Amino acid sequence: MSGKGTLAVGLALVAGVVLWSGRFGIDASWPLSNRQKARLASVQEGEVLMYCSESCPACDDARAWLDRHRVNYSACNVEDDELCATQAQALGVESTPTFVLRQGPQPRQLVGWDPSDFMAALGD
Repeated sequence: MSGKGTLAVGLALVAGVVLWSGRFGIDASWPLSNRQKARLASVQEGEVLMYCSESCPACDDARAWLDRHRVNYSACNVEDDELCATQAQALGVESTPTFVLRQGPQPRQLVGWDPSDFMAALGD
């Protein structure tokens, strides 16, 4: 296969992955059902805490998604806030973003960012 042919196949594969991921809701723009929108709107102050850092692209993605969907959350930057870093360390947070979801009697942690995992952790 020529160099142009290889490039064309590579570009077609990339385009296919992009289209596939969008179709199945893997990216951050996946559509929300009315029930999911209602669940996000019902998040109370103090229910969602995100441990984040400035050098974290996934944190930026999470912040943008949460803001776009108007989710009530708090962000605690472990690089800029010593108290935040101490609290994160005490909880065993090893990477960002890590979410602490305070629902029910026991807080739960969600490590990493994926909108569908976040929705599942919220109980949707």
